[in-house]
Amino acid sequence: MMRTKGKLAGYRRIVVTIPVFLACYTFVAMLGSGLSSRAEFFPVFSWSLFTYVSDTRVLCELDVISVDGEELPAPTQFYDLPEYFPAALSRDIRLLKTLQRACVARIEGNEAEFDALRRVIENSFLSARRNVRYKLLTRTYNPIDRWRDGTVMSTKLLGEFQTGALTR
Repeated sequence: MMRTKGKLAGYRRIVVTIPVFLACYTFVAMLGSGLSSRAEFFPVFSWSLFTYVSDTRVLCELDVISVDGEELPAPTQFYDLPEYFPAALSRDIRLLKTLQRACVARIEGNEAEFDALRRVIENSFLSARRNVRYKLLTRTYNPIDRWRDGTVMSTKLLGEFQTGALTR
């Protein structure tokens, strides 16, 4: 008989706790939205979590123009050339981050940092080939449009370079 009373008390506690929690949750949400000028009261109500995400992205990219004196048919993104560069096959995130830092340094006019980052890019990612001509550029695009059909909104050339032009 004693065991049944314990189970019954636990059941009653749950039956009372759930409605009390729901009532308090609703009250806090209504009170918060009434007192705040915001449309949502996080963490009580947060329905539009991704409504303010930008639909455009600006990315710094490396396009290869020629490899060891062989002109490519068209400038080609580094990651699309795994037959020339083993690092392109792995899609190493370090290159993307280094490119982003290099482009920011170039845009801000910090040539010393830009040259240092260029050395890193050339020595770490382009070193599989002796002579590489490439360009750095920023592309502005909508990720969904670019994924679907390759559409790019704008491209800004930051410079055209040759490996080995900097002293190592």
